[in-house]
Amino acid sequence: MSQGPVRRLAILVGAFVLVAALPLRAAAADDRIDFAVGYSLMHDSDVDGSFPLGWFASVGKNVTPMVAIVGDVSGAYKSIAVAPGVDAKLKVHTFMAGPRWASRQGQMTPWAQVLVGMANLSGSVFGVGDSETDFAWQPGGGLDYELANGINLRFGGNLRFIHSSGNVGKEFQFVAGIVMHGR
Repeated sequence: MSQGPVRRLAILVGAFVLVAALPLRAAAADDRIDFAVGYSLMHDSDVDGSFPLGWFASVGKNVTPMVAIVGDVSGAYKSIAVAPGVDAKLKVHTFMAGPRWASRQGQMTPWAQVLVGMANLSGSVFGVGDSETDFAWQPGGGLDYELANGINLRFGGNLRFIHSSGNVGKEFQFVAGIVMHGR
């Protein structure tokens, strides 16, 4: 998929999410904002291996007590030996948004989300590389555990589907990080 259709799709999805959230905003009893950042371990079925170096960051804004609109970015990195002394460097960056459903139960808050957006895949050998940006979507879920007022630990997993040239790549992402809540 070329960057033009992907960019138009991302703008369309973002506009839809914002417009859909407007009526919900009036009914929101809890308008908290959460910011999460942490480690990401990703496994890609096409590369047949894990990307051990990774990160994620997300921000969510509650529109009802149980529903938030979330923006999420992540990066995953891996080197593969293609010949003695020659490594290929692979990178996957994602830019996604969508709804998250959560229900606090004491110190724990289980959550589920479905995000859509773009995945940028790139690789290089000897400093020469190539990249492509494709449509991606990912259902996921996890658990936030409250450590102190406004600070949580987050553990979760996502199954990402990347649509590229008629094929669908699958990636599993495990995340662990810290969540900070504010207004």
